[in-house]
Amino acid sequence: MKFLHILILFAFSNLAIAQKILVYPSDETVNNIKRSGMHTVITLDEGDIKKEWDKKMRDYGKIDKKKDVVTVTQANVSSLSATPITIHSKVIEDKSGTKVWWCIDLGSEFILQGHPKYSEAEKLLRDFAKLMYIDDINEQIAEAEKALKISVRNQEDKIRDGEKLTNSMEKNAKEKQNLEEDLRDNAKDKDQLLKDVSQNKLDQNSANQEVDKMKRAVELVKDKIRGIE
Repeated sequence: MKFLHILILFAFSNLAIAQKILVYPSDETVNNIKRSGMHTVITLDEGDIKKEWDKKMRDYGKIDKKKDVVTVTQANVSSLSATPITIHSKVIEDKSGTKVWWCIDLGSEFILQGHPKYSEAEKLLRDFAKLMYIDDINEQIAEAEKALKISVRNQEDKIRDGEKLTNSMEKNAKEKQNLEEDLRDNAKDKDQLLKDVSQNKLDQNSANQEVDKMKRAVELVKDKIRGIE
């Protein structure tokens, strides 16, 4: 039952993956400057998200990290611009999860809601969140499969234990049967011994009588010898 509870826990954890990943326009303060961008909320551990987001930013270029702000000043994102751009981003804890925010500066303009590239920037952020959920679920699957293997081994152990118990019961039943047969044979032997003892007593009496007769016969013969003068 313990392993069943583990599998159920995995099945129902992080149900946000079943929900649509949403991206919202929002502002954040970066180096004391209020900047406009967009964010999504991922209902996973903040530390894991920060680690993966740093990797994501490094794919675009050299990062400059100050506290919770990650900046790439010469970012190469071909789907957003043919020339290098600047990305300001933050990964911060939110009441509903982990908030991932970014602001994209094309140099002459920012990608804001209504911009031709807004949907593409939105998609990149949403794809990142989706990948985080998929990675998390894959980890859950690995843990669930590990728990399942343990459960299967436990099941196999119980089956072997059951087979051993069944064999022991069969052996016990056979031994009991043999013992009962031995007891019946012993009872028969006892009856026969009692009969043999009784017969032996009769035989002893008969033999004693025969000995007495022979003694008297010997004495009679001796008497004949003594009677010769």
